[in-house]
Amino acid sequence: MKKSGFLEGHRMWTWFILTSIVISLFVMLFSSSLQIKRNMPADVPLDEFKAHMDENIPALMKLYGIPGCNMALVQDNEVVWTKGYGYADVASGRVLTVDIPMSVQSITKSVTAWGIMRLREKGLINLDAPVSQYLKSWQFPLSDYPTEKITVRQLLSHTSGMP
Repeated sequence: MKKSGFLEGHRMWTWFILTSIVISLFVMLFSSSLQIKRNMPADVPLDEFKAHMDENIPALMKLYGIPGCNMALVQDNEVVWTKGYGYADVASGRVLTVDIPMSVQSITKSVTAWGIMRLREKGLINLDAPVSQYLKSWQFPLSDYPTEKITVRQLLSHTSGMP
């Protein structure tokens, strides 16, 4: 008798745990705590890409508390789509549009690094060459720090030692 009572209690706890997990997953799914991501193929038509962005960007902005962002899609060296989402100024309710200047913050670091690595792949730049070899119309700001030997690799990896 004790064994059947134990098995019945074990089944009841197993049912309770599984039911709790399923209910929790549904709650997370419908409260946006859990997101099911859909991958987009690189060759998706532009209209489908725009619809995907219009669906996902506002949800991500809400999730991460981002008041506004601008997006641009560049294809074959041409801007083929731009869109502003959210607000340029939340307090005044001014909507963000693509013609409002914005600071791009640290994204320039990864975009610059990507561009330099593309140049390296094509054999057009040596990562261990001094930066001054490539930047003819630009110079480092005046300082006591010796800048003539700073390499592209050092700048990319933040190991140039510059203040």
